[in-house]
Amino acid sequence: MNVIESISRELADHVAKVQGGVVRVQAGCRGGGTGLAWSERLVVTAAHNLSREEGIEIATGAGRRPATLLGIDGASDVAVLRVDEDLAPFPKADVDALRVGELVVALARPHEHVRASLGVLSVVGSEYRLPGGARVDRYLESDVRLTNGFSGGPLLSARGELIGMNTAGLVRSAALTLPSPTLARIVEALVAHGRVQRAYLGVSVHGVRLARRANAEWRQRLGLVVLGVQPGGPADAAGVLQGDILLRLANKPLEGVSDLEAG
Repeated sequence: MNVIESISRELADHVAKVQGGVVRVQAGCRGGGTGLAWSERLVVTAAHNLSREEGIEIATGAGRRPATLLGIDGASDVAVLRVDEDLAPFPKADVDALRVGELVVALARPHEHVRASLGVLSVVGSEYRLPGGARVDRYLESDVRLTNGFSGGPLLSARGELIGMNTAGLVRSAALTLPSPTLARIVEALVAHGRVQRAYLGVSVHGVRLARRANAEWRQRLGLVVLGVQPGGPADAAGVLQGDILLRLANKPLEGVSDLEAG
């Protein structure tokens, strides 16, 4: 057996072991989306997969069952469902150890059978904030194809461990993955409160090193560059523009995404 064949069989074995945690989410007349078993009774899926809040069903290889919506966070495109029968949750990958070029597998169950798409991690970046205010622990982008039905499904490492949830509902033309530490924080809030309570500015930002003159004037090395401004949001109303650099909030330095109020 050659190396490529060995890798292929090992990946297929990992997929076979965890595919029970990939569920089909049916909510409304549109085609089914995908969800992932977060725990034995909780399913995480992309919020845009849900066209209604009642009459939701999930399906696995073991059949269909009703699901209850616990909460939706539109800012991160995450929804949490509860079921009354045990599921098979995924083992979690060490997101901090991820590297560009690692093999990854996206799974989906848009219909009866599980589908897989193989790719590599193309970007592994630092934390950032989405326009709706959601803080994401790491920027993860892969070259897997998120065809219809893949949003809300898991991205797995070559060891079959959960890296995060794939979504095509946040950035057009990019296959983004919300990492599992981010999902854990959002799931906890949705289970407890039905929503995520966070400060809302309506900007997406990323850390940037300041020019020498600004460094000396403001006595700080870093700021937050505005990547996008949500139309009609507080930042838009205040005149914030894409490309602006945010330096302070309430007279406190902004040198990282976490310096904004935690999402």
